[in-house]
Amino acid sequence: MKSLKKILVLCLILAMVFAMAACGKKDEPKGDVEYPTKEIRLLVPYKAGGNSDIQSRKLAEIIDKYNLANGYQVVVSNINGSATQECFNAMMKADPDGYTLINQHNAILTQPAFGNVTFDMEDVAAVCEVMEQPFMIFADGDAPYSTTQELVDYCKAHPDEKITFGVPGVGSSGQMGIEIYLDQLGIRDNMKFIIYTSGGESLTGHLGKECVIHGGFASDGMRYVETGDLKVLAVSGQTRVAALPNTECFGELGFKTDYMTYQGIWATKGTPEEVINKIADIFKAACATPEWQQYCDEQGCINVYAGPQEWHDLMADLNVVIVDLVKRLGLAG
Repeated sequence: MKSLKKILVLCLILAMVFAMAACGKKDEPKGDVEYPTKEIRLLVPYKAGGNSDIQSRKLAEIIDKYNLANGYQVVVSNINGSATQECFNAMMKADPDGYTLINQHNAILTQPAFGNVTFDMEDVAAVCEVMEQPFMIFADGDAPYSTTQELVDYCKAHPDEKITFGVPGVGSSGQMGIEIYLDQLGIRDNMKFIIYTSGGESLTGHLGKECVIHGGFASDGMRYVETGDLKVLAVSGQTRVAALPNTECFGELGFKTDYMTYQGIWATKGTPEEVINKIADIFKAACATPEWQQYCDEQGCINVYAGPQEWHDLMADLNVVIVDLVKRLGLAG
């Protein structure tokens, strides 16, 4: 009997030990998630060779050079079409594991606002911001106006003339910059819009004399400013661009919104927070490299990083401005 009692007591003690161990495991923090364990696919919703494509490949190059993704590569894939819908469909259908990302700017807000796509920014997960770039109003190098005020004065002096204005796509981030510029100046009715499918095509159309003004980014058009083929009437933002010290910015012109273009990374909705943070850390490290700083300087962009929550809130605030303007001007299809 005594031996039986000893066995029962021993079993009870062991049971208590296992129970305490189990409770201890429940209270312990979860282990650090391992990411990445395979290559990461970075989608670009535009054709190869464009602004977003080039910067995506630069980031992928930097991540590979500095081994920021545990030895795995970031592979850039272009999926253009249907006003970015096809690319976002591919990401939204992907497993929410952080291995399918997309690099997209303000168009993630403008395309839904114009009614061109069936998703909005809340259908994906914000990861981080990687840069900001000013929007520019380009005019012919020999145009009879070189500043915003001179353009306004010209419109007043020629009320019956329609100035051809190149737009880089209906519902594009570029169109929104143009709409803000013309709305704030009150000269939208003086323009005849020439619609293109991309920033590259609007630039080509402008250089081919299909329009006399177009809206675009420094990375696309500044090289033609240097040759004298184009000049810049205004840049978005609160400060002037170093390369254009005599060109006014939207803030100086008193615009209600300075409309910078914010570029950043998004993931499939439902991706675990710890994975989102891992991805953000990879791109944060890439943005801190001298190579990325040099690239931003060369492209007339600003090297700015923001983490997941800050990136989400920045774009959510801008979305309010965009939706309001689209509704007020009746721009939605």
